Amino acid sequence: MARPTKAVRAAIAKRRADAIDLRLAGVDWLTFGRKLAADPVANSDALA
Repeated sequence: MARPTKAVRAAIAKRRADAIDLRLAGVDWLTFGRKLAADPVANSDALA
């Protein structure tokens, strides 16, 4: 697998930061999973 581009790395870092913020806010894992599944960037392969 090829190394991600700078833009992809930035998007991954943003999603990680968002995930940390959600967990610190007390959001449960089901809500978090639904948010990721609805995000076309995070779920580009329709896996979630």
